[in-house]
Amino acid sequence: MKKHIKLNRSALPVEESLLTPQPMPAAPDTWKPVPCGISREEMRAIVAEMLG
Repeated sequence: MKKHIKLNRSALPVEESLLTPQPMPAAPDTWKPVPCGISREEMRAIVAEMLG
C-alpha cells in the first residue's frame, strides 16, 4: 500500500481569484443587528452546554 501520493502541482489548474485577496463586503451605514429574542442567561446556558 502506498503511503504518499506525489502531485504535479504545476499541472493543476489554479483559480486566479483564489490567489488574490478579496475585500470584505461593507455593510450599509443603517445596518443594525437583529435581536434573537433570548436573554443573556439563556445565551450563557446554551454556550456552556456547547462548551461542556
